[in-house]
Order: sequence, then C-alpha cells, then structure tokens
Amino acid sequence: APTPIPYTLYPALLLGVAILWVSLTAFVSEAVILDHVVAVVNDDVITLTEVQEEGLQAIRRIVRETLGIEREQQLRSTERQILDELILRRLQLQEAKKEKIEATPAEVQSAIEELKKRNGLTSDEDLRAALSRELLSEEQFRRGIAEQVIMTKLVTRRVRSKVVVLDDEVAAL
Repeated sequence: APTPIPYTLYPALLLGVAILWVSLTAFVSEAVILDHVVAVVNDDVITLTEVQEEGLQAIRRIVRETLGIEREQQLRSTERQILDELILRRLQLQEAKKEKIEATPAEVQSAIEELKKRNGLTSDEDLRAALSRELLSEEQFRRGIAEQVIMTKLVTRRVRSKVVVLDDEVAAL
C-alpha cells in the first residue's frame, strides 16, 4: 500500500500547487490571440489570417484610398467577399480530392509559363520581381496555380459529363 503523505508536508504541497496555479493563470492572462477561425468548411478551417492574406492587395488599396466609416464598411464587405471565395474554393478542392483530381508538377509549370508569357515576363527573375511587388512568395504563387489547375480540371470533368452529342448531330457536321 502507498505510504500516506505526512500532515507536515501538506502546507508545502498546497503552497507549491498555489504557486503553480498563480503562475499558470498569470501566463494565460498575458496570452494574445494571434488568429482565430472564421469558417469551417466540412473539416477544413479558414482563419482570419488566411482571409487577410488572400485579400492583401484589396485591403491595402482600401486603407490607402478611404477613411473612417467608409473604410470600415469596405473592409468588412471585402473580407466577407474574400471569405465567400475561400469557402467556394475549399469546397471545390475538397470535391476534386474526392474525385482524385490533382495537378502534376508539369501542369503547374506549364500554367506558370503560360502566365509569364501573357504578362510579358521573359525570365524567372522577372516573375520573382512581379511576385515580390504583389507581396507573394513563390510557394504561395505555386500553390495558387496548382489550385487553379485542379479547379479547371474539376470543372472540365463536370462539364464533359453533362455534354451529350447525339449521332444525328455528329452526322450533320
């Protein structure tokens, strides 16, 4: 059987527990909430930071061009719009995952090359400079391109499954 704690140790034990409790509650009271969940899409969480990062350019423009109540209204409206877009994208990506639709590295690179061509960027250095101006990391950019490729493949699959061409229509061509 375990040896009972002598009564003379109880005050020391209680003092130790009290000191631990006070130090923990002091630590918790100084804690700062860095981020919080703004939406849950099935089991996927969207945080306020994600919304703000996604809308960084729009938010910066609003802050630069507006003041007071108008600024607050535009920021709220823009953040809501961005959140709606993020929710829709998450739903689409979840659906693509269910259907095992992925973007290969070659598809992502091809999409990047096409984007560079459309925007007159002749080198990877030009692309990095453009990303820097937009405050985007190369990783964020590639992830966004991969998501676009996946969503395009999902939409293409869905549209193709709905298109029915009859033999008479083919013969008429």
